[in-house]
Amino acid sequence: MELIKNNKCRMCDSQNFWEVIDLGTNSLVNSYIKKEDLDKEELIFPLVVHQCKDCKLVQILNVVDPVEIYTKGNYLYFSTDVPGLEKYFEEYVQDLKSRFLKENDFVLEIASNDGILLNQLNDKMRVLGIDAAPNAVLKAIKKGVPSFPALFNEKVAQLVHQEFGKAKVVMANNCIAHVNDLNDFIKGVDLLLDKDGVFIFETGYWGNMIKRANYEQIYHDHYCYFSVEVWSRYAKKFNMQVFDAVVTPAQDNCAVRVFLCRDNRPKTDRLKEIEQDEIDFGANTHETSIKYKQEVEQACVNLKEKLIDLKKEGITIAAYGASAKAGTIARAADIGSDLIDYYVDDAPEKQGLYTPIYHVPIISRNEANNNPPDYFLILAVNYADNIMAKEKSFHDNGGKFIVPRGTDIQVL
Repeated sequence: MELIKNNKCRMCDSQNFWEVIDLGTNSLVNSYIKKEDLDKEELIFPLVVHQCKDCKLVQILNVVDPVEIYTKGNYLYFSTDVPGLEKYFEEYVQDLKSRFLKENDFVLEIASNDGILLNQLNDKMRVLGIDAAPNAVLKAIKKGVPSFPALFNEKVAQLVHQEFGKAKVVMANNCIAHVNDLNDFIKGVDLLLDKDGVFIFETGYWGNMIKRANYEQIYHDHYCYFSVEVWSRYAKKFNMQVFDAVVTPAQDNCAVRVFLCRDNRPKTDRLKEIEQDEIDFGANTHETSIKYKQEVEQACVNLKEKLIDLKKEGITIAAYGASAKAGTIARAADIGSDLIDYYVDDAPEKQGLYTPIYHVPIISRNEANNNPPDYFLILAVNYADNIMAKEKSFHDNGGKFIVPRGTDIQVL
């Protein structure tokens, strides 16, 4: 498997970059290992983040072909497995209905995964999901959500347009950071969007990542880390405008939902506040990138030292959540089997496997009852509150949680 090597910015085609942070080498997301394969050589790749000097887009230049990640049938992220996500999307859907949709409108979701969001619109709207992972598409179809397996681009958009026409809402939730050819992607959106339609995407938010030294969102299939300012400039290339944005609770408050149109809707007050905050904080400056790197490096040191100190006291520690974010945290902080006894994960597809590089076993929560730890290290940090609520009895019986939020390593 070879890397796709980009030498131009995905938004402005500049070839001028500075390095933001080098997280060393890491495995691909969800590259969990069967027991019989533990002795085989693993694929690991550099994980280096750069920033365009011209348009200020933060991005990984050398990336893995998305076909390798999504389309070979072994992608193990399913939205329905994520605690609290269905309720999160309920609020999202109500906003869509109240502001942008009426009955029988056509709604397209790019990267629809197993149909968890579109399923809530399926009774009143004409919906279609497009997702690159065939196994996720099959789960959506099983729910009765019309879905199509493909990596979205302009060519796929032409096929959809021929059969479905224009869409009142095009959504791309937590996928736009995975797009290597942004121009091709947005051309497809442009083709499908009705003249008074709205394009909405949700993605990791650089503006809050830098404030919180959040680095767990950095992994190989997150190619870009966006501010609102860079999107406001980029959208103009396609005669679109950002008219609304909101920082959401997703990704531990490091996600942003951005709304684009092409019918000159007025900017919302909350968008204006975000724009001013990015200016005030210097979100897109080189100086801020340097500070971010220093804080992330310190966060990794703090986490490992905390775990080492606990181990010296004879404390047993298990990790909670074998997610992509967990892989980044574990690798960046060098947390292996000497510090972590096992991982707990609710996804049946991951149970019985081992983490890449460090080969820590992944087990079910029920199995963990046979050998409960003293502490759970919550590596699915964005779901820490949900996990701690779910594990109230563990805490009541003396168990504790370690929650790494940037340089602040909380023990609760």
